[in-house]
Amino acid sequence: MMNRLRIFKTSSITILLSCIQTLVICNAQDFAIGHLSAGYHDAVRNRDITTEMYYPADNPGENVPVTAGAFPVVVFGHGFSIVWSDYSYLWNSLVPEGYILVFPRTESNLSPDHLEFGKDLAFLSDYIQEMNTDNQSLFFQHIDEHSAIMGHSMGGGACFLAAAHTNTVSTFINLAAAETDPSAIAAAASITRPTLMICGSEDCITPYEDHQYPMYQALVSDCKTIVTLTGASHCQFASNNTTCRLGEIFSGCNADIELNVQETRTLQLLQPWLDAILKNNSSAWTDFQTNLQTGFLGGILEFEQACDTPPVTPSPATPTTTAIPDTSTPSTTPAQTTTASPTPPALTPTPYPTTPVFTRTPDPTAVPTLASPTPVITPTPSPPCEVNGIKLILPSTTYSPGDVFFIRVHTCNLSGSSVPNLAMFVILDVFGELYFWPSWTTLPDYSLNDIPSGFSVVPIIDPLTWPEESGACSGIDLYAALTNDSITELWGEFDKITFGWSHNPS
Repeated sequence: MMNRLRIFKTSSITILLSCIQTLVICNAQDFAIGHLSAGYHDAVRNRDITTEMYYPADNPGENVPVTAGAFPVVVFGHGFSIVWSDYSYLWNSLVPEGYILVFPRTESNLSPDHLEFGKDLAFLSDYIQEMNTDNQSLFFQHIDEHSAIMGHSMGGGACFLAAAHTNTVSTFINLAAAETDPSAIAAAASITRPTLMICGSEDCITPYEDHQYPMYQALVSDCKTIVTLTGASHCQFASNNTTCRLGEIFSGCNADIELNVQETRTLQLLQPWLDAILKNNSSAWTDFQTNLQTGFLGGILEFEQACDTPPVTPSPATPTTTAIPDTSTPSTTPAQTTTASPTPPALTPTPYPTTPVFTRTPDPTAVPTLASPTPVITPTPSPPCEVNGIKLILPSTTYSPGDVFFIRVHTCNLSGSSVPNLAMFVILDVFGELYFWPSWTTLPDYSLNDIPSGFSVVPIIDPLTWPEESGACSGIDLYAALTNDSITELWGEFDKITFGWSHNPS
């Protein structure tokens, strides 16, 4: 803590670099990734389930010991004709944070049986809980009682089908969920556990109005959230699987954002949701709500939520599954040919919750605690402005030692008079970790300002020389936006700039 206080007393560029360096340290893998390929036998169905498991370990490798501790489990169902390895971004991000990820490889043929796949997800969720008490298992005393079932596309629909076959699950999550046979929409009507659904605005494979939103409406969970990522496609929730991408091409749709951007924005929602529900982390729930609101204000997502209170992690029941470990190749089960259910009528989502969950109302009795004073906004007659809003100004998007660096914003107010009490946000996004000006901390912060008529300049970081030995980095995002003082509506246009730096002098 003393180091951070000392840093904030130094130059602005040190603050900027320290944010990034701190994040690199904080995001360093706490755990290495162990991997196990195994086969498990469901005696009730006489069915073999080949499974890939990724788990926290002291050293990376195959079949290495699990590190000390008990960890929540996420069982994940793949999409149609998509292999488990196309979801490597999930285990590479979540396992180091203390999760066990489980991927059944069943129903990867061209005529998958959706119900059997859902039962596979449920079986694994139950059986892995039993491993915790099996002293012959690699996972003996390493399984936390809380678990999630999750899936993408077909696997997203199947995760709702799984709900009727297990009572050990704390939360359900899906990515671009597809309607299934039997109906995942109908199955959703029996789900009471907290549920997160993440969708893509450019999904023409399983359109939102026909697939995900009817499921969301059917859910009876007392805490449910559905998010649409702007520019995201169906296939980029996996790693651009060729079969899936060909389906998008032939359907005439494509993503408007890069693969790594879609993965990052998915994880920005997924990890705090998991941390809140599977680890009972109340600050993670606050982070999840903040990411929803800042994403909405930044134009990168829309969402609808129905949560009366922050979700409380349910106490799972004791599983009753009977299973026999089996490392053999799964037996072939005749596949059931699926028939699509009738398309439900198109539904119009509400892009913003009826009750804002991120509201900061100034307290007249409170003592301000901002790290820097309210900026002086200087009106100037030029250059002319053409649209209400805010624009970021940096001298470049790539910096080297010796280059001049500064951040300022230009505001434009065409109303003809000053607009009072607008909240000005400037947010530094370092690989998903958000730092808020003027304090440059991870706590949501902003400055309330009266925006003069016409064109104005607000200094954010004064001009300075980019330092030596700052390393190299790219893909750092900077956002600026104006909102009303209750943080519920954007005022005018917002702006975003992506920048980076290298260790080579210009």
